[in-house]
Amino acid sequence: MEPVIITNRYKPVIVVVAFNRKKSLQRLLGSLSQATYPEDVKLVISIDREQGNESIFRIATEFEWGFGQKEVIYRSENMGLRNHILACGDLTEKYGSILLLEDDLYVSPCFYEFASRAVNYYAADQRVFGVSLYSRQMNVFEGGLPFIPIEDGSDVYFCQRPGSWGQVWTAEEWRKFREWFLEQQKITEDDVLPENVRKWPDSSWLKYHAKYIVENDLFYVYPRVSVTTNFGDPGVHVARQVNAYQVQLQLKKDRYHFAQLDDSLSVYDVFFELLPDRLNRLVPKLKQYDYVVDLYGSKNLDKYSSPYVITKTQATDPVFSYGHKFRPLIMNVINKLPGNSIFLARKKDLKHDVESIFNPFIYYYSHLQPRTLVALLKTKLKWRKPFSFFFRP
Repeated sequence: MEPVIITNRYKPVIVVVAFNRKKSLQRLLGSLSQATYPEDVKLVISIDREQGNESIFRIATEFEWGFGQKEVIYRSENMGLRNHILACGDLTEKYGSILLLEDDLYVSPCFYEFASRAVNYYAADQRVFGVSLYSRQMNVFEGGLPFIPIEDGSDVYFCQRPGSWGQVWTAEEWRKFREWFLEQQKITEDDVLPENVRKWPDSSWLKYHAKYIVENDLFYVYPRVSVTTNFGDPGVHVARQVNAYQVQLQLKKDRYHFAQLDDSLSVYDVFFELLPDRLNRLVPKLKQYDYVVDLYGSKNLDKYSSPYVITKTQATDPVFSYGHKFRPLIMNVINKLPGNSIFLARKKDLKHDVESIFNPFIYYYSHLQPRTLVALLKTKLKWRKPFSFFFRP
């Protein structure tokens, strides 16, 4: 294995994306003021223009940034969220690397330390597109079920789900994406993406970015403990304040242990499923099978050439079967827990017309009392959009 070449080439410029959320912007800027920085860091506040949002410009210009230069960009016309994000990404060409923060985020005191160390550590690996500052604890593609990356001893994991709640990009990475984007502004049913990603509105830049990441077999590196959190303020894609995206923030860290992509056991595809080649390292007897991991049940298996699948769907003649007591769910396969809830089986042997023994909602939420479930349902019905809770491109 080739040695890791760690550079100090990148010093990300912080770019804050703002539009019309006054309190959100003030809160984010306040958290930036409380963070620690190794040296002077430039701050750019980019505001998408809208009639009546002059107060946002005033907040940005009056904000005192005591850690380096500050620049406020007040766009000459309304760009819309997608084009605004893309324009901010284009600032990588000017600065070499940027750390992008939308205004409903809040940063940890050590967010910049993690970001700068991670982007320089992974700079030589062209398979790592970007550094996410947010650590995901929910599979937003599958009903909001928990996502728990397996623990492999490092401070990071990898996933093909692009980071969008605080991320670092370099000019080299962003340039390649922009060149691709000019030719590929179309999402089709043939794309190997979660179904709801394909249905995200045209204002979403992220669905195209997800397609690019998957097509080119790229990954984001994620912190195990988040250095940003999301307030879920009402905005372009969120109709009502939600608290579902709040995660634990890392308050202090003296040293980060980064794992190379090739060495990490915690590597996931865009569906939040562990890659088969990582599972094979933990369960060697699986190596002889060409399979897809689909424990969340989100994948259209017809799009995969692999004849086998690891699934919770019943099968007529499974090769292996497992129980479902461990968390995360894949640990039942790794630890070879006996049972009949999870199966390695041929895709052609799946019994889609038979109800699965394993119910993921019971698996994760059986501890909730009936009165709690009733209260949640009543609240959701009051909102009139019961499933909007989980939509956030």
